[in-house]
Amino acid sequence: MASVQLRPALPEQVVNLGNWLPDQQAMDLWGGPGFSYPLRPLAFLQQVYLPGTQSYWLMQQQQAVAFGQLCDRFDRHHLARLLVAPSKRSQGLGKKLILALLQLGLSEHKAKDFSLFVHRHNQRALNCYQSLGFQFTTQPDIENPSLYFMTMGQTEARQLVELHHDLA
Repeated sequence: MASVQLRPALPEQVVNLGNWLPDQQAMDLWGGPGFSYPLRPLAFLQQVYLPGTQSYWLMQQQQAVAFGQLCDRFDRHHLARLLVAPSKRSQGLGKKLILALLQLGLSEHKAKDFSLFVHRHNQRALNCYQSLGFQFTTQPDIENPSLYFMTMGQTEARQLVELHHDLA
């Protein structure tokens, strides 16, 4: 498989995520409450580009194959809005995206742990996160029964990135 690179996602590119989200159900699963389908570019960008949230593309052969965000939330590096292009799923790109975001987080603030939310019925994502070592943890906010909150310690993240340096 060709190598991948993590690159900042510019707003004019992020609007193209709408092509990966074919309906309201997909939009809800990816973005959470407040995102509407069909995508309205200005409102969409305002919701994606929240203060303190950095957006990234995973690029493969100059093509965007996955999208993810890294932000400071719950005193952790929080991974958010992770998405692999529909035509590129089941190729290990979700793992590569997460590894690249972990590596980026470790390079910025090494002493922080990592977290993410995932819908309880999103078995493909759950399998991916668990295979990387994310653990179920009590939600830090008001409990949302449709979501799991998962965390990974910075030591485990560092070991994972070092073990899989060939993938990131």
